[in-house]
Amino acid sequence: DAALNLIVTNLNLADWKPFLGDAVTAGNVGVNLKVSAAQGGKQIGFDLNTVVANLAAWAGSNEISQAEVRVSVQGQAAQFQQVKLSKLDLQILLQNQPAVTVSGSGTYDLASGGADLSVKLEAALARLLAAVPQPGMSISSGDVVLTAHVKQKQKAQAVTGDLTLDNLAAHIGQNTLQNFGTKIHLDVAASPEQIQINKVTGSFSENGNAGGSFEITGTTKLADKSADVNVTLSDVNDNLLRPFLEPALAGKKLASVTVAGTIAAQYNPSAGSAVKANVQVSNLVVKDPAKKIPATPLAAGFAVDASLNQQIADVRQLQLTLTPTARANNQLTLSGRVDLTKPDAIQGNLKLAADALDFT
Repeated sequence: DAALNLIVTNLNLADWKPFLGDAVTAGNVGVNLKVSAAQGGKQIGFDLNTVVANLAAWAGSNEISQAEVRVSVQGQAAQFQQVKLSKLDLQILLQNQPAVTVSGSGTYDLASGGADLSVKLEAALARLLAAVPQPGMSISSGDVVLTAHVKQKQKAQAVTGDLTLDNLAAHIGQNTLQNFGTKIHLDVAASPEQIQINKVTGSFSENGNAGGSFEITGTTKLADKSADVNVTLSDVNDNLLRPFLEPALAGKKLASVTVAGTIAAQYNPSAGSAVKANVQVSNLVVKDPAKKIPATPLAAGFAVDASLNQQIADVRQLQLTLTPTARANNQLTLSGRVDLTKPDAIQGNLKLAADALDFT
């Protein structure tokens, strides 16, 4: 049995600039390491605590100053084959305030490559953006929490977890978000052959009002770079879309809208690709302060069923449906085939049809 204690105090990073380069300009490092060996060296325990104080560094063109990094790691290694991480804590402070916190625990088998790791990440977006400003973006509040469970067996990995964004108040370009939030659940697997999206679901809200939800499933095969993706939108409404659409409405206000639909797409660079979608927009009401246009609820539908195989595009259905009136059902359809095999000439047959269209 044996024990080793190592203490490093006031290691000045500025003195190590020839090795660190220009990325880190200042900082004092303190290290406290404890290592113990038991059972004839078959059981190794470690306890590491590190603090980097008064850190100054460059992140691209932005200089970060008065930062602090704290790292705490505890665990055991059994017979140099299995590592058990009982505690992992990482904290980044900016101006003496927590900006990023990471905690975790897990096991790793050196012989088989198997791993089981649980991780939690918390980030304060306003503090991070203040340290690394971005053009056209400002954030006054917003917290991100990610909890994830990672499993690895041989060469396959599986990740499940939840991502939450709360109380985001931000200006991004011309878009303004107030108390915006989202919750996303992840269930993804990867292997040397493919990436499998078992299910990714999420929901949105603004000021406590539901903004809609989505679901994504799909598979990407790495050998032939093919992909198969399915997307479902449910009750995506004005609470989510208003901040993104109103800047384009020239002073008008989006009163209400609901979007729902399904999209299925297959892509294969060496074989056929296809897309099938059906998206419905309902209860679209835009209020004009000048009252030049009526606030009449409108609806629209878009459906497509098309494929591309060996540079031949088959449009089985492309249909646009607008709000019907007394004079027309307002349905426009396009179908046909287009040959793209010749680079200097496109040929084909298309049929565009509508019984009647009324845009009044």
